[in-house]
Amino acid sequence: MIAGAAKISESDERVLFTFIGMSLTSWARMEEVMVVLVRLLLRTDRARAGLIMYSIINFNVWLTLIDDLFDHDPEFKSFKPRWTKIAERIRRIKDTRDRLAHDTSHQIPAGMSSVPDRYLIPSKYDFRQKSQRYKPLTKTEIFAFMESVMAITTDLADFVEGMIDTYEASLKESS
Repeated sequence: MIAGAAKISESDERVLFTFIGMSLTSWARMEEVMVVLVRLLLRTDRARAGLIMYSIINFNVWLTLIDDLFDHDPEFKSFKPRWTKIAERIRRIKDTRDRLAHDTSHQIPAGMSSVPDRYLIPSKYDFRQKSQRYKPLTKTEIFAFMESVMAITTDLADFVEGMIDTYEASLKESS
């Protein structure tokens, strides 16, 4: 019986870590699409756009930079309202991304659940008020986060494709 419980707990932890890895990878893919967006807004090559964006440590600065680039680009200014909606969706889930990268794994104590389950909580040393308000982050919530990121990435990629179409059409008109 004890060996069976250990297997459940071990596999449960593997599922949790798999979901965390998949979620963070999905976020990284979304970031890549954002770099393509910046590349387009700056009319530069991918190396320069990547160098600029990945040198910015604070992700909120990424979002602000893109906002500001839209304001200074007459050709793409009409795309800004749609970008603003996408950026808001990203902002709403950013704290969960940070939790996936920084929180620690724990098992629900005996008696609190009929099935052993793993979850994430902030470090016992994280005394920030925001962190103290967090409830444990479960596998189900992590999976839902991953699905949200994937949906945003799809919408963002479609958005960038529309911008590319507009840009290519403007090049044809000017030649």
